[in-house]
This record gives sequence, C-alpha cells and structure tokens, in this order.
Amino acid sequence: MGIGDKFDAAKDKVTGKIKEGVGMATDDNSMIVEGKADQVEGAVRI
Repeated sequence: MGIGDKFDAAKDKVTGKIKEGVGMATDDNSMIVEGKADQVEGAVRI
C-alpha cells in the first residue's frame, strides 16, 4: 500500500465523518448512511 492509497483511505474516512455530521444536523438519513459507508470504505482500505 502506497502513500496515495493511505491518503485516499484517510480522505474517505474524513469525508464520511463530514457527511454523517451534515446528515445528522439536517435529519437526512440517506446522508448519514452514505457517510458511514464512506467511513467503512476508508477503514477497509487501510
């Protein structure tokens, strides 16, 4: 795994956290699920 892969994984985790937070703030369940999915994808890459 190269540095680019690690960066992409970290980016996915951060993006997921942001999406989840926005979804919670706006009561948008699809955004919450999408954010959690991004976080899982980032965690799996590492």
